[in-house]
Amino acid sequence: MSGIAHGLKDKKNQVFGVTIFPEVKAVIDEQIEFNVSELQISKETTHRPMMSGNLFAILEDPNSVANRILDAISDFVFFKDINGIYRGCNDAFADLLGLDRDQVIGKIDEEIHSKKIAKHFREMDDKILHDSIPRKTEEWVTDGEGKKSYVETIKSLYLNDQDEAMGFLGIGRDFTDRKNNEKQLAENRLWQDIYFNQSTSAKLFMMLSNPIKLPKGENLSTNEVEKITSNLKIKHVNLAMLNLYGLKEQDFLGKNPCQLPFIKSEKILDEMPILLRDGQDTYLSRLQNTSGDEIWVRGTYTCLYNEEGLLFGIYVNQKDTTKEIRLDKESKEKETYLRAIIDTTRDGYYAVDMAFHFIDVNDAYCEMSGYTRDELLKMTLLDVMPPDKKENFLRQSDKIINKGSDLFESCFIRKDGTRFDAEVSVSTVGKPDNFFITFVRDITERKQLESFYLIEKELFKNTLLSAAHGMMSTGPDGNVLIVNSVAEKLTGWTQDQAKGKPLSQVMTIVDRSGNELKNIVSQALETGETLVLSDDYQLINHLGEKFYVELSAAPIAGEKNSKRGVVVTLKDTTKRREVLKNYEDLSYRDSLTGLYNRRYLDECFKKLATEAELPITIMVVDVNSLKLTNDAFGHALGDKLLKTVAEICKQVTRLGDVVCRSGGDEFVIILPNSDRLQAKAVMERIISKVNKTYVSSISVSLAIGFATMKSKNESLEKVYAKADHSMYQNKLKYGKEMKRKAIEKLMQKLNHKSEGLLTHNQNVSLYSYQFGKVLNMDEEKCDELREAGLLHDIGKVMLTPQALKKSEIISQDFKANAAMKHVEVGYQLLKEVDDYAHLAEAVLYHHECYDGSGYPTGLKGEEIPIESRILSITNFYEIMTGKRSYRDSLDKDQAIKELRSRMGTQFDPELVEIFIENIVLHDNLPDLAN
Repeated sequence: MSGIAHGLKDKKNQVFGVTIFPEVKAVIDEQIEFNVSELQISKETTHRPMMSGNLFAILEDPNSVANRILDAISDFVFFKDINGIYRGCNDAFADLLGLDRDQVIGKIDEEIHSKKIAKHFREMDDKILHDSIPRKTEEWVTDGEGKKSYVETIKSLYLNDQDEAMGFLGIGRDFTDRKNNEKQLAENRLWQDIYFNQSTSAKLFMMLSNPIKLPKGENLSTNEVEKITSNLKIKHVNLAMLNLYGLKEQDFLGKNPCQLPFIKSEKILDEMPILLRDGQDTYLSRLQNTSGDEIWVRGTYTCLYNEEGLLFGIYVNQKDTTKEIRLDKESKEKETYLRAIIDTTRDGYYAVDMAFHFIDVNDAYCEMSGYTRDELLKMTLLDVMPPDKKENFLRQSDKIINKGSDLFESCFIRKDGTRFDAEVSVSTVGKPDNFFITFVRDITERKQLESFYLIEKELFKNTLLSAAHGMMSTGPDGNVLIVNSVAEKLTGWTQDQAKGKPLSQVMTIVDRSGNELKNIVSQALETGETLVLSDDYQLINHLGEKFYVELSAAPIAGEKNSKRGVVVTLKDTTKRREVLKNYEDLSYRDSLTGLYNRRYLDECFKKLATEAELPITIMVVDVNSLKLTNDAFGHALGDKLLKTVAEICKQVTRLGDVVCRSGGDEFVIILPNSDRLQAKAVMERIISKVNKTYVSSISVSLAIGFATMKSKNESLEKVYAKADHSMYQNKLKYGKEMKRKAIEKLMQKLNHKSEGLLTHNQNVSLYSYQFGKVLNMDEEKCDELREAGLLHDIGKVMLTPQALKKSEIISQDFKANAAMKHVEVGYQLLKEVDDYAHLAEAVLYHHECYDGSGYPTGLKGEEIPIESRILSITNFYEIMTGKRSYRDSLDKDQAIKELRSRMGTQFDPELVEIFIENIVLHDNLPDLAN
């Protein structure tokens, strides 16, 4: 049982007893407020008959021991009889109501409370009387000054010795302090949520396991700093911090700052001494988030001390300043870039304030004016203006301020007193302290050149007349002004005949559909851009002659964007088109083999459909293993193979036969006037030559099928489809066996390239088979390991004998001394052959390393197939211990030492131990030599 024990003291502060109020189970009603100012006090005391029983008589005696006990405790206590009349209370209860005790005794709730509160208390009494269950309520009392006091009250039924209901006992307690503390705590948590959790700044709080005393302003030793840092644990982190680094809450909470992935522990330990000495520090750091993106973070770090001055934690407030850093960098780069432009431009530049004082100037303007930079910065713009131009300049300045910018011509005075004309571009910038940015171009020479305009016009005319292409010029009205000799031949008009006539009358231009193109001159003048027409257009002159031409019409610009006319250029492309047609004939040839291509084959089929020389046999020839050759040995060798087959097909066919390369590895031979017997003879001649032909030691293998068209009622396309199907059946029947034999021939070629390679492959095969047995693999899997051991180096067929020897040298830098490409070549070779395709993956990954540093894909651990991990160990062991004339081999102990030194890096440590313990040390290792 739980409850309240309260010591009792008399007026002399002597303890004379203990009162215990056991806690009882109660129904909690809703909160209710009552105000002291609302209490209704009856001035007339109604004398009601006393109820039987000694309790109420004792309570009505203010000097009774019971009342002394009740007054000695701080809790509120009151008694009401069964009719709701207050029969007793202590001073604490009366004080709560702001009354004297005798103003409470003998009253009912309606006489001391408002109607609303009295009704609530009456209803509670009825409930308690009905079910005998105590009721617990929380109320607050508001005194006359508006101050609230919170009260928690338990009211229960009082019974006499015969279990008869005598009245109600109420016990209350003032829990205002607790309530206010709860409110303050809630408010603190709200502000913490606003400041910490809802902040856009990244924040975290680290706490020491035990607060410590730090000497203020003193540097700590390295050991002390490391000890403090190691005891820090992250307790709180906000969402902004998680988003900044792309991490989750569990990546922070409970972690030491040195464990965070985005910052090195060395950096923390370098910065911590200053923070612990000064109590606060700010750093700008370049870090990386989990996405690998570089971010700039400005962080403020603050030491937190308790009331005793002990350090108990560190508060971190960070802000992502990546954007600001980059913008600042870009701004500086742009400023440097603009400065470089200003300093290197040939145009003069200056900036003046609103009073026209020079505030900046470049070298080009100094050169134009003859003044130095220092001299100009002490002058005003009016100092370099001619006196007769100053008034106009001031008016121009007001216009510039209103418009924001302007472009005009002006004049300046050099230091030596001479003038120069300039084109001036001015803009205002920098409100409210406006200043003028001005670029100046010296146009003195241009002004002089304008005086030579008439000479230039004559030169322009001479240029047109002497041009190699046809050229004509018109005025802005579109009438011809000049026609050169080439244009005279094309149009059929002489200069005198054409002059003054509209251009559309002198020549007609039509497109490929024969539609006339009109208004060439007006289009060029309206758009201000050159009109260009390709050689699909024809010029038709007044004699009816037609020429294919390339035409351009360019507007001639005058002053202030005016147009003086159009220059029309005509290039005769008729002969070029004839040459291109000859080139088009070449498009029927295959560029690699020189045979006819698929385009020609389609044309040939169309022709034969109407001019067939029956019987016609169509033969389809397919090069077996072209893809395997390309993947393993490169496209150059594949191209050589195709050229060889093309040459064989040409050698065995007649003059009237058609040989085409119809696709990548397919050839089609059309045999006019040839039946099946003749076609079979051609096929046998092809096979006979192929069987004697090798391309770089690779045998040539073909799949051939043919079909014969005997009647014009037959479709040539269907005959071709039958021939293709026949070829495919031949490929299915013999292709698989040919691929298998190709692998065997490649292995023979490889084993003859290097001394001891055959023995190496056979030993690796035996070791791998035995390894599978030790690992309790089934017989089928052991046989696969044996085959993989034989073929694991087949990709080395591409290497020279010298490269083969280098690939066996044992080195820590395994990649640097291995021919890394051979595993991919071996994979490509094996996956193309059905009998060996299941071994391809084991061969591909047998040079992957357990730590992920191998090749070709950087797999690590158990990502590497177990077959590849086994081959890696057996291959390495055989290279170390195998006998070669060109190098010394290692003994068993040395080989074991090498294997173990590479456990966990190059090799699977568990498999290495199994290999050593169960095969090498138990002499369970077969050897071909034995």
